[in-house]
Amino acid sequence: MSDNVNHPAHYEHYSIEPIEVCRRLNFDLGNAVKYILRAPYKNSALDDYKKAAWYLRDAWLHETKRPGKLEQEILQQLGRELRLDHAQSAIDEITSGNYKNAAETCEWIAANIEGFETDNFVCAPVVEEAMAQFGGHWSEFIRAMITAVDIGECSVEVDGDLRDALCALRAIQNDGGASEQPYDADDRKVAILDIVDFLPDGLARDVFMLVADWGLGEACEKLEEQLDLCKKAEEGELEAAEAENDRNAS
Repeated sequence: MSDNVNHPAHYEHYSIEPIEVCRRLNFDLGNAVKYILRAPYKNSALDDYKKAAWYLRDAWLHETKRPGKLEQEILQQLGRELRLDHAQSAIDEITSGNYKNAAETCEWIAANIEGFETDNFVCAPVVEEAMAQFGGHWSEFIRAMITAVDIGECSVEVDGDLRDALCALRAIQNDGGASEQPYDADDRKVAILDIVDFLPDGLARDVFMLVADWGLGEACEKLEEQLDLCKKAEEGELEAAEAENDRNAS
């Protein structure tokens, strides 16, 4: 179990605990590195990248010295473990002392994820890795679920993606999980939980969690329930439209 005070879960994804380098940096750089490293795992990516950019601009304005050799080595190691290429670039710029460029990179990331309920931009490399690793029906299921992940309301597009996910999941269930590529059950679970790390509470997260624990039947039921809700919502909209047409015609 994670210790949210001494060892928060969002810092446990690295081979070196971020505080080991943050405590060796000055106030601005330590905070910037902290926010960049925790952004993918704390469900606050937008604010974290904005905060990192603020501290990096402050470091640039005050002509902060470049990190020392040991700090550079630790930062390079942590940077390699980030899944998002642009976040890696920000860490590289910090390592080189190019704080203005690092700030601009963080601002660019924030600008490109703003307005999304789910940070799909950060999640994309993890999804691509899982799809490439397992292929077949697994890839189809993951793609369809991620495409439909921002379910704010029922629509034809969401309905279609959920049906694709359900068909792929039933195929996995029927063939016992066989795919075009061999896989290990533990590897599959780790890959799926890596995706879950980026998802907000809701249908997609619940379905992925069930699939990770091989609860395929329950996952199918959840998708069927959502499709039923979409159908009822669509029928309600049709009834409302017909009623409106009748009023306009009278």
